[in-house]
Amino acid sequence: MFHFSEFFVTAISNNDSLRPDSFLLNHSKAYWTAAVASWIEFWIEAYLFPSLYSEFISYLGLAMCITGEIFRKLAMCHASTGFTHQIAVRRQKNHTLITWGVYGIVRHPGYLGWFLWSIGTQMILCNPICIIGYSYATFQFFDDRIFEEERYLIEFFGQRYVHYQRQVPIGIPFIKGYTI
Repeated sequence: MFHFSEFFVTAISNNDSLRPDSFLLNHSKAYWTAAVASWIEFWIEAYLFPSLYSEFISYLGLAMCITGEIFRKLAMCHASTGFTHQIAVRRQKNHTLITWGVYGIVRHPGYLGWFLWSIGTQMILCNPICIIGYSYATFQFFDDRIFEEERYLIEFFGQRYVHYQRQVPIGIPFIKGYTI
């Protein structure tokens, strides 16, 4: 569902950047390694430790996935052509600083959405090992990515972005981003 919605919303909000990669299925070897690890953990635990399953944890994970989807898809729609799956290293003509809508709540709603969705999937499956692994890996990925992206955003938008940083939190706990 996530991958289809990623492609579909890209088609609606940023059609010029639409390509088969927009499904995010060929994201990286690390992504597929994590996916396979989660499937293996699920089936081993379902067979050997069925008592680990918790309906409450599973529903909490579902709520996280839905919340993550909402944040990410709203980010894609609000930013429109400014939302890409790659960090922009050069400012495009149509590149504007979006500070309204979901971007008025958190600076990186697309990343927050992916973060919640990623961990939520493991909560749905009640995979305790992958919950920890996904949390760590996703945090590290976004800590690095947000630092790099904010460096460019300050370069593109200057004091407007610095002011925005002071007004709106990143959204993912303990990630500091890039500041001057």
